[in-house]
This record gives sequence, structure tokens and C-alpha cells, in this order.
Amino acid sequence: MTLGNPKVMMFYLALTPTLVDLRALTLPDFAILAGLTVAVLLVVLVPYLALAAKARGLLSAPRALKALNRTAAGFMAGAAAVIATR
Repeated sequence: MTLGNPKVMMFYLALTPTLVDLRALTLPDFAILAGLTVAVLLVVLVPYLALAAKARGLLSAPRALKALNRTAAGFMAGAAAVIATR
């Protein structure tokens, strides 16, 4: 799923050749890189997963969802007003 993200793909395409000699890369080296990538992604994405699960629980109440929608609408209206006054 991460490699489906264009930003991640560009990150790997841009940085991997500068950090790793791809001609000297062996299968064990590739396994280490893959393992490190999985570990870093877990450390970065698991907190997002936990926050999303908590938000899903909080927003299951109709009153909370209504408040979220109104807040988002207020922010969009504010952004529109700022853009219109420029």
C-alpha cells in the first residue's frame, strides 16, 4: 500500500541510489533494507492507525459528526473569505 503512494515512490527513487550502491546490493542486503523499511513504516503508520480508530469511535455519535461537519464548513468558509479578500 505504501508503494502505491506517489510521494513514497519518488522518495525511494530519489534517495535509494544515493545511499545504496545498487550494483553491489546482495540478497541479504536487500532483505535488511526491506526489513528496515517495514519497521520504519510500522513505527510511523501505527500511531495514525490508532488515532483513526479512536476518531472513528468518537465520531460514531451523530452529535459529534454534526459538530465536525459544522467545524469543517466554518474552516472552508473562512478560507473562502480570505481568498475572496485578496
